[in-house]
Amino acid sequence: RWQRRRAINVLHYHAALSGTAGVLPLPVLDTLLVGSLQLNLIHDLSRLYGVDFSTQRAKAAIAALLGGMQSGLLVSSMLKYVPVVGYAVVSIPAAAAVGAVTYAIGKVFMYHFELGGTLLDFDADQLRGYFKRQLKR
Repeated sequence: RWQRRRAINVLHYHAALSGTAGVLPLPVLDTLLVGSLQLNLIHDLSRLYGVDFSTQRAKAAIAALLGGMQSGLLVSSMLKYVPVVGYAVVSIPAAAAVGAVTYAIGKVFMYHFELGGTLLDFDADQLRGYFKRQLKR
């Protein structure tokens, strides 16, 4: 029980940081920062659930889970280059989207780890439906 409460705190912390990073007027760098925060989230959850962590496996799991969404997030980051209007129009929705994606990623890994899963047996195809449901919340 304490483990789940701690995991939820870790999840909320990383989702909030990711959303904040989405507001930064730093096209492309914001995307890299969010990726680092998502990796750190999985690292922290792995440690909390006693699961061996591998940066390479975590990156592969995130990429497999997100599928084509990554290009959409990068495009919204690039739109910040449009003077004045680009940043104003894109930043707030992008921040909300990035925070939601990070939250959903965290929920997927919490679910997977609570069922006894590891990064070795992570199956994005099986978990994608759960991921999409978490995004809609």
